[in-house]
Amino acid sequence: MTRVELRGVTKRFRGVTAVDGVSFSVESGEFFVILGPSGSGKTTTLRIIAGFEAPDEGRVLFDGEDVTERRPYERGTAMVFQNYALWPHMTVFDNIAFGLKIRKVPWEEIRRRVKWALELVRLEGMEDRYPHQLSGGQQQRVALARALVVEPRVLLLDEPLSNLDAKLRVEMREELKRLQRKLGVTTIYVTHDQVEAMTLADRIAILNKGRLLQVGSPQEVYFNPANLFVAAFIGRSNIYEARVTGSQGGYVEVEVPSLSTRLYGIPAPGLEGGGEAYVSIRPEFIKLHPPEGGGGYASVEASLEMHMFRGDRVEARFRLPSGASLIAFLDPEERLSVGASYRLYVRYDHVRVLPPPRSPHEEPD
Repeated sequence: MTRVELRGVTKRFRGVTAVDGVSFSVESGEFFVILGPSGSGKTTTLRIIAGFEAPDEGRVLFDGEDVTERRPYERGTAMVFQNYALWPHMTVFDNIAFGLKIRKVPWEEIRRRVKWALELVRLEGMEDRYPHQLSGGQQQRVALARALVVEPRVLLLDEPLSNLDAKLRVEMREELKRLQRKLGVTTIYVTHDQVEAMTLADRIAILNKGRLLQVGSPQEVYFNPANLFVAAFIGRSNIYEARVTGSQGGYVEVEVPSLSTRLYGIPAPGLEGGGEAYVSIRPEFIKLHPPEGGGGYASVEASLEMHMFRGDRVEARFRLPSGASLIAFLDPEERLSVGASYRLYVRYDHVRVLPPPRSPHEEPD
């Protein structure tokens, strides 16, 4: 298991900054996900860790040792690509064994380790097949086995599930999690899929336009976004302009014109008193009934515009008197009527008050 650290890594392509002063650390044995929209610099960051790209500034360290100038094969990493990159003329066995042959591993050891890798990814008995004879999920398992068979210090995965259908993506997410937990290998995974990131990660690094905006556990980035971009990008959120008017007992008081009310919320770091702000309220925290168990809450009146049954919830869109909309995820057994007026409730503990964007990187797309 290897600890990976990036210190002030910057990469430019023809004057365009793809990665902008990124610093973070990945702990030994951690499943670390780099998440961001297209063009955020996440794949470039992964390629810098792998050694396929050299940073213009900054350093890459493995277990405290500077590997910035080392070639990819000298770093002890293995990479799984988005398109799998399997050799079409080679069998499953030969594809998996390729890296071992390059390293001149003895033949008996190659056979033993390929057999181990096939069992690990549950492809026993398929060693003589060719890639075109496999399903997409099986090809992905071969690519994963090929990476794992060389016993890498760090496993790197670049959007490896994006070419699979929805059902298979769910299955492979579970498989990846199982394998990583079993082997304990330090894993860095790139994706633009928020659900994928939340499902797999021990911690998530969120990038936008080359800048690192937040690092934290899935729970931290979801429930306590550091800025407006993270709040809008991770999951669904109702976001409204506001103004801070005071503070009390760890909360800040805000005036929210769209909600035609004042309410209290939990401030994000960097929020200034008496200034412009935004409030973020997750749809699952909007209720049709007053919260039980005490504690402060706000309420607003709104009319129901539409609702959609999602199985485990009803997704409802309400129209506020100000004309703004509000999304709520409600109990699927609630009886709702389009056009009817409802009173909606939210606890102050579930309101996040965010500073206005301080750079283009923090602005929602």
